[in-house]
Amino acid sequence: MLKEEAKAKQCSLNSYVEKVLADDIGNIPNEATKAAIEEARRGNLERIDNIDDWLEKL
Repeated sequence: MLKEEAKAKQCSLNSYVEKVLADDIGNIPNEATKAAIEEARRGNLERIDNIDDWLEKL
């Protein structure tokens, strides 16, 4: 199955497997991202009405 997929994408089996693994690993959030996701789900977000004002506060 992997050989056929690699051939369809016109790349080597090794390159295809590396890409599949990189795509999969790239979708695993780190701890900071997990915390931000949880914070957003709880509704603890700062509303930004004016991006320029917000950037000045940084």
